[in-house]
Amino acid sequence: MSSNDHRLVRCNKKDEETLLIIKKGINDSTSHGKISTWLTEKDCCAWEGVHCDKITGRVTELHLSDQNLEGEINFSILQLEFLGYLDLSYNDFDVINISATQHNITHTSNLFYLDLSFGTLHMDNLDWLSPFSSFKYLNLSGIDLHKETNWLKAVNTLPPLLELQLGKCNLSNFIINPSIEYSNLSSLVILDLSYNNFTYKLPNWFFNLTKELIYLDISWTSISGEIPSSLLNLKKLRMLDLPGNHLQGSVLDEIGQLANIQYLDLFDNLLSGSNIPSIVANLSSLEYLNIADNNFSGGLPNISSMVITIDLAYNAFSGSIPHCWKNLKDLQYVNLWNNKLSGTQLQSFDASSYIGNPKLCGAPLNNCSTEEDNPKTATTSPENEDGDSIRESLYLGMGVGFAAGFWGICGSLFLIRKWRHAFYRFVDGVGDKLNVTLMVIMHVADPEMLCRLQSYCDVNIEEFYDMRMRSYVTVCCCEDDVAAKFNHEDLKYHDINNTALLDDAMRSNLTSRHLSNKKKTQRRQKREDIHICG
Repeated sequence: MSSNDHRLVRCNKKDEETLLIIKKGINDSTSHGKISTWLTEKDCCAWEGVHCDKITGRVTELHLSDQNLEGEINFSILQLEFLGYLDLSYNDFDVINISATQHNITHTSNLFYLDLSFGTLHMDNLDWLSPFSSFKYLNLSGIDLHKETNWLKAVNTLPPLLELQLGKCNLSNFIINPSIEYSNLSSLVILDLSYNNFTYKLPNWFFNLTKELIYLDISWTSISGEIPSSLLNLKKLRMLDLPGNHLQGSVLDEIGQLANIQYLDLFDNLLSGSNIPSIVANLSSLEYLNIADNNFSGGLPNISSMVITIDLAYNAFSGSIPHCWKNLKDLQYVNLWNNKLSGTQLQSFDASSYIGNPKLCGAPLNNCSTEEDNPKTATTSPENEDGDSIRESLYLGMGVGFAAGFWGICGSLFLIRKWRHAFYRFVDGVGDKLNVTLMVIMHVADPEMLCRLQSYCDVNIEEFYDMRMRSYVTVCCCEDDVAAKFNHEDLKYHDINNTALLDDAMRSNLTSRHLSNKKKTQRRQKREDIHICG
């Protein structure tokens, strides 16, 4: 369904003709997708997947994701002068020929959102990006770019870019070019380079690309070496995703200074050291921690009361489980497989969380006491011997049955490293990562989410129509009169102090808005409740 209710004018005739030209080059293999509604009997702004400006009637957005479309998308699409949002992901196009330079198309400044991800495309290079100087969101994930050897230089021509996704693109060249230190990507907030094949060390200049980054995913790319100290430049980082690589050495103590980190995944690397407790103790915002399959040692860390998931399996942690872990109400998943832990475990989690720690005890594991510690004199009567024998046989049968089923599955993961890695990759890709991606990446085009990312505070959202911009804007009003605004057409962030962008009525409305004392108190109390157990 098109979201063009309450339009004041009909679809622009020129835009309608352009859409019909585009339709001719596309084959809808299902014959009942959105393209099938593109009929001249209806106003083109009512066509499915087509969004128009409510005042001008010009086409501003095309939403054609996952429509089983085949054929070619050609340069005609750029004749939609006010097109800002183009989503053609999850289709089967043979060719997408949208080179503005080749076809002398000059009006590309409005296109801010382009998603061509996960189709069947192959691209030799990314040179065609250069005319699109207003891109804020670019997703080419899943497109075969193995011939592109200078991809970083190509995306460096897009200075306003907020989000760049190049996962699963068969990229293999991490060009170490000193000139890139002066990169234009200073606005980048989200960067996904996962599932490529870089096989290089992470250069220091890479972490100087932008200081605005909140999400960095370089998982399963075969990068090697130590984690560079320049990572500490990313003070706003909330999500760091580095599993499935060949990183080695110790984790820098200073990573604990990245106070905004909520999601930290270092699974399946070659990292070592005993300083994890001191690092994690400083990460008061941490909610997800996975450092399994490394060589970490020392004691278990005291963790934030915000933590939901913690996976420390297949390391060499020793000592007891911190007593305060049992008081963490939000903690939902714990995996401590194959460490060297001792003492009493957490009874709130089942035995499968503690496999490979023979010195851990307490229900549902073995009792902490031994016969040597607690000698007892026991007497048995002939009447009880038969009952004891039956009971022992019953328990033995139950134990053997449980062990056979449990170890048949978990034992394979425990003993076979390749199977274990495949299992973790599945869980990582389908479970936690999907959830995080949906919450953060997929909502980057949502003005409320962007406002939260920029202002780091709870927000009240209010919509206005900006006569100067000729579009609806969302204004985010934050605590302490911090505010921001996003234009619905280009999602451009503006500081409220830039009064030239706001008319008097809007500014007056904003300055009169204050959060109630009750809401302020609730938010302040929530922040005060965050603590490190211990």
